[in-house]
Amino acid sequence: SDIYADVNGDGTVNDRDRVAYGQPAPTLFGGLQTRLGFRSFGLQASLRGQTGNYVYNNLAAVSESYDRILRAPVLLNVPTSIRELGFREPQLFSNYYIEDASFLRMDALTVDYTLPSQPEKPSVRCYLTLQNVFTITSYRGLDPEIGNVSGNPSDPRFGIDDLVFPRARTFL
Repeated sequence: SDIYADVNGDGTVNDRDRVAYGQPAPTLFGGLQTRLGFRSFGLQASLRGQTGNYVYNNLAAVSESYDRILRAPVLLNVPTSIRELGFREPQLFSNYYIEDASFLRMDALTVDYTLPSQPEKPSVRCYLTLQNVFTITSYRGLDPEIGNVSGNPSDPRFGIDDLVFPRARTFL
């Protein structure tokens, strides 16, 4: 059975059967920032999320086929999913690789301690911050937000995960 459909009903599966699937821009987004304090200790957290958007996982579309192994002049690592899918050639125009890119991300978490103040001296605050703490998503790629790097819907890369380096986790 074919994996592509004759959407326009002309009896032939071709470029005229392509349809838009999902949208790259979120329909709902929001965030939460909080600070808790107890005596000289403090805790700050920043959460952010979005839902209703989709990203085309181009990296998976290119690498999840046997063609990648058979035509390469050297041995390659390939995803284990090619056994499940069985694609002989890349399925670049399939909506199979358009994935829900909704997520909840903790952008930053800070723990701090303020040393007791001395007369006529400024107080000293020591802190530890972790950036890019976690991301909860069903997206299979590196980062569900990668397809929206520019934030500009008119950018031709908008909604496409294609060789963009993911955010680093940083300790300060």
